[in-house]
Amino acid sequence: MVHDWHDTFKSAVQRARNITHKLIEQGSSPHEEFHDDWPRTVGTVELVDSEAIAADRGSTLFVGELSYSYSVNGEYYAGFYRLAAGTQTEAEAMLRGWKGRRTTVRYSPQNHALSVMVPYEDLPCI
Repeated sequence: MVHDWHDTFKSAVQRARNITHKLIEQGSSPHEEFHDDWPRTVGTVELVDSEAIAADRGSTLFVGELSYSYSVNGEYYAGFYRLAAGTQTEAEAMLRGWKGRRTTVRYSPQNHALSVMVPYEDLPCI
């Protein structure tokens, strides 16, 4: 059975989600763990997707998700970044222009698979 690149990448993003969910269960998140002194690297937004998520009291939240890749010491990792939107149309509009875009990623020096995309920070010189 041959897996294409998208399947491999989606599996890596799912691993990133699992790490994030474990941190949230422990009362933290990558954004709270994130420190300005974490190393920076250049990531690339590989996939974009919008979705509706069920929220409290029967309401619906809309998000645009940016799935990105980055490498540290020759090893590749993946992560995701969510943009909150008011409607599905707004979420889709927010995603325009992101696919293929290079962006700054900060990663944990202890666990390189733990990362935070910092989309509006200048790209590091590598």
